Amino acid sequence: MQVREAQSHIATAPMRALRRVRPEYVIIAIFVGLKLYYALRSVFGSGLLGPRVIYGSDTEEYLSIAAAPLWSRDFFAGPDPLGFPLLMKLVLHNLRAVVLLQTTISVVSWTYLARTIQSFLASQAARTIVVIGILATALAPAVQQYDVAIGTESLSISLMVLLIALGLRLATSLTSRHVAAFLIVVAAAAFTRDTNAIFALGIGVGALVALVRSRDQWRRFGAIALVSLIAGAGALKLSADGNRSYWPLFETVALRINNDHDARTYFIEHGEPYDNVVKGLRTPAIYYLEQRAFTANTPPFRKFRAWIEDHGQATYAGFLLTHPGYVLSGPINERDALFRPHLDGIGKLFGIDPDPVTRAIGWVGLPDVTRWLGYWTAASVVGLLWVIRRARDRQQRFAMLVFALGVLVVPHALVVYHGDALEVSRHAITLAVHGRVVVWIATALTVDTALAAWGGFKTRRQH
Repeated sequence: MQVREAQSHIATAPMRALRRVRPEYVIIAIFVGLKLYYALRSVFGSGLLGPRVIYGSDTEEYLSIAAAPLWSRDFFAGPDPLGFPLLMKLVLHNLRAVVLLQTTISVVSWTYLARTIQSFLASQAARTIVVIGILATALAPAVQQYDVAIGTESLSISLMVLLIALGLRLATSLTSRHVAAFLIVVAAAAFTRDTNAIFALGIGVGALVALVRSRDQWRRFGAIALVSLIAGAGALKLSADGNRSYWPLFETVALRINNDHDARTYFIEHGEPYDNVVKGLRTPAIYYLEQRAFTANTPPFRKFRAWIEDHGQATYAGFLLTHPGYVLSGPINERDALFRPHLDGIGKLFGIDPDPVTRAIGWVGLPDVTRWLGYWTAASVVGLLWVIRRARDRQQRFAMLVFALGVLVVPHALVVYHGDALEVSRHAITLAVHGRVVVWIATALTVDTALAAWGGFKTRRQH
């Protein structure tokens, strides 16, 4: 009898071990496997154009900057921020290695975010929901495509994800280790994209406010404020030295300002030379046709280019400060471009056409249904407010920080939208991820709190 029981115990041991494996670990393992598969498919793929690595419009610039000496002006104050070219230098400009490194950073960032959020949730259902939602967002074709593209998007997304994860950690565990990691990531993010530099300045201001309110943690909040402000200001100074705002401003005035009657009137009153040549740039198609001519500074464009360089920034800043209605209406009218990222058509040119699996996963993580997303976002806000009112201590602080992250979506959207009028969806990919991650966290937190409340209600009824 004892022998039979022992044999039965041995036979059922694997099944019991499988039952003890949490669903989120299985999901994470599948996520890592798919990420690696897509990276290797890109690296080892072949065709008329070679490896399936996406070359964007800025790829040649990044390659040129990465080839410049590390301490040269061309590297530090070039036409693009130095973060991504530095990553390229680390792998000796090998584009296949760039894809593998980007994918590795992405896997670490998204997995760390999922595990961080899990640590704040009590119920298995909520933990599973948030892991599925977060990692499905990372695998959505509109996000996944950038891991195999030579551009700043993948690195910028990963750093944003890490900032959110570390910010959540700091909400309840303000340890030196977490603070140091946060400082490294915020500095890296600031030097990866100029819009991220503005975001870093906002973090620095927020840390100063926290410093005033929590004097017992003045060293840690002081370090966050100091590094964030220096990184943000330093990145913007390099941007100004490299005149990186020139082309985004040129495009914004030509394609957006000059197509709006009130805005155009304001700019003409402030000296904009609005002649037939400038009028012809009002559509993207004509703009792209004429791009080589005004890049070469041919005579027809010299007057407009000179005005943009001498007076464009001041005029644009003055217009935005005095026209709050325009500042808000633009992002609202073009919310689809900001919050519904799509698969870049250039990916198909390089043989990167998403398979049914990634399309299905992407529909879970980044569903492309505007009205439904609006309802979902509104419900998550209501749920967060309910959690803040009901929860206590650690979970309440967590919910309040998630709500603050949601509020930051608004200035993030304003900076991205008004920063450039071309390729808004691509420029807004980090913003879209920011917003969707907050919604997923809010959903899981609401489910977790609701299940806890329902359990308490059932217990009271039994008594």
